[in-house]
Amino acid sequence: MKAIMNVLLTAILLFSLVPENALAQKTRYDEYKWYVSLNNGQSVFINNIEFFDSVGAGGIIHSQAWFDVYINREPAGTLISELITALKINKNVTVDLSRTSSNLDMLENKQYRNTKIAELQLPDFDVSATVIAKIRVKIETTSANITINNAPNGKISFSIGAKSKMVQASNFRLFFGGLPCQFVKKASGIKVIGVSPPGNYRTNSTILPTTMLVEVGGSDVNKWYEQFLQNNSGLEENKLDLTIELMDATMKKAIVEFRFVRSAITTAQSIDNSVNKVFEISISDISFKLL
Repeated sequence: MKAIMNVLLTAILLFSLVPENALAQKTRYDEYKWYVSLNNGQSVFINNIEFFDSVGAGGIIHSQAWFDVYINREPAGTLISELITALKINKNVTVDLSRTSSNLDMLENKQYRNTKIAELQLPDFDVSATVIAKIRVKIETTSANITINNAPNGKISFSIGAKSKMVQASNFRLFFGGLPCQFVKKASGIKVIGVSPPGNYRTNSTILPTTMLVEVGGSDVNKWYEQFLQNNSGLEENKLDLTIELMDATMKKAIVEFRFVRSAITTAQSIDNSVNKVFEISISDISFKLL
């Protein structure tokens, strides 16, 4: 009897630790192949899928999903361009997430209608990285806009093609106005969040103002620091366009380009026992282009 009571007390204690929003749950699916399509377009391979549902005001269930898209020309290039556009103009989209077998037979389909592209997390571009470049996508809607089909028919339409080779996050070039960029080591922490409604009256921005961190070394540091001092004047003409290009394996040909217009250095921090500095750069817009 004492053992039974101990089990019951343990169960009660564990139940009391469940948050008030007990229906909230986050689920990962790593053991299957997943594909995404936007507005019934080309399906693109994704991974690191997560789902999260929570009960909000009025008992409405809010649904979120996250997934990674590998950066390459096609088919992912078109998808990334459409994701960025939808985020910037606050456009509702239809997102299909499909789980498949190894031979692309569909096992499950989740369709998200009237869905917002809430966030895009760019990779950390790092000359010492050994990882594939990919974008982390977050989408949001309510459960009323979700249809789940656990027995779909057919196969995923997916074409790999010669231009779909994966790109290393270390294979990048950065340009910032006319500043020297030969010794740029890293550009990181780039998370783009849309403005709702589109446009910010304080910044005339299509995304929430955010920042990236750029580590610079060698003879580039002094020019970058001079630019930082100029930015402190607050003049609009001191803002520069920043571009990040992802390169092929030979580092001779650019594949895709991210551009951040009207960017400014806001802080400069020294790194211990190094001539390198980390510069924080404000971001107020983003565009993407296939090269």
